[in-house]
Amino acid sequence: MTGIRARAQTLLGQVPLDANPMIGDLALALASQAHKARASSTVAQYKEPWQEFLDWAELLHIRASDIYDIRPEIVAMYLMHVYQTVQADEVGPGRVAGASATIACHFFLAGRPSPTEHPACNLVRDLGRRTLQGKKLHRESMQPEHVRMLAAHFAGPDASLPDLMMVAAISVMFAGFLRFNDLAHISVKSDLLTLHDTHMAITLPRSKTDQEGKGQTIRIARVGGVACPFPRGGCGPLLRRVKATQQGHQLQQRTGSVQSPIPSLSYTSFREKLAAMCSAVGIKRGIMPHSMRIGGNSAAAARGVSEEARKAHGRWKTDAMVQLYTRLEDDAALETTRNLGLA
Repeated sequence: MTGIRARAQTLLGQVPLDANPMIGDLALALASQAHKARASSTVAQYKEPWQEFLDWAELLHIRASDIYDIRPEIVAMYLMHVYQTVQADEVGPGRVAGASATIACHFFLAGRPSPTEHPACNLVRDLGRRTLQGKKLHRESMQPEHVRMLAAHFAGPDASLPDLMMVAAISVMFAGFLRFNDLAHISVKSDLLTLHDTHMAITLPRSKTDQEGKGQTIRIARVGGVACPFPRGGCGPLLRRVKATQQGHQLQQRTGSVQSPIPSLSYTSFREKLAAMCSAVGIKRGIMPHSMRIGGNSAAAARGVSEEARKAHGRWKTDAMVQLYTRLEDDAALETTRNLGLA
């Protein structure tokens, strides 16, 4: 028993899936839709660490089909295994917390209580928080002039398809305060990004800040200029995988379905391509995919856009998160003192 049927049987516990047709059908329906109870980006984020947990359990001769019967004390030992790995890598406690959250999420989707609530699991998490000290990750903000530099260099008349898609993606992420996962999702569904005379409308059916799955719409104005976020050549694909052919670059996959969706460019590939492009135009900052979300919000703050407007545009729930994503350059930071009337 594999796939949906296995998950349905897990949801039913000791009740056989075929014992009652109506109950069986309901269990299959729940098993096939359970993943929608969490943001798609969350489910995707936990895919790899969940497989790492399954691989570790297999070393103990615990099959994937039996994973939901694993004792919580054994899960605590897995978290201790992660702790020791993190300790050797000299990074912070995030991996331990992430491994715990991964297991909790998958047990939740299987309708089972999470073994990570056991005191032994709490002990490992607390141990990690108190003793694992990693280097603080500081994401630099991308500046408007950086977007213009990249567009001028990589989006000219003879630009390649991969470069055009990257520049368009960077501009849209900057202007829409978007995460990589947001853009990766809309980039493979044409009806989620539509162009109008004055603006583009981006629909996020589900995102990290929309746990209830109500959907959010972002509008980005058509501003003109080399760094205008409107995709070059119209509403074309962004972040698609591309192959080189004798006729030039072409999309690896042109059509998809619900069962076989078109894959986006991976986060790692996007990050590496972004770093190479920044290096090529002389951008010295440590620009990461999240730098566009930080940079767009920071640029708006420096130009007097209210915190409330930025909070709505960035889909943040609290003022504290808006402030966390705001980096003021020296000139903008000094503007307050210059307007005190002391001169």
